[in-house]
Amino acid sequence: AGELAASLGTKASTMSTYLAALQRVGLVAQERAGTSLLYSIDMANVRQVFGYLFADAAGVVPTFVCPLIQDLFPCPFP
Repeated sequence: AGELAASLGTKASTMSTYLAALQRVGLVAQERAGTSLLYSIDMANVRQVFGYLFADAAGVVPTFVCPLIQDLFPCPFP
């Protein structure tokens, strides 16, 4: 969390809190490598969340959202 926090200009403790929250909801995985903690994104879950958000937004303005997501998800509207 320290290296990531430094590169984003935030405190390590703040980044740890954010990463823990993302880990709890399944968007980030954590593994230990010696004394370091390595974080990775669970892309399947992230895609699922974005798919839901884009589908919800497409219900409001499908002509705007569908072209943005066409490479990632099927458009929920014809």
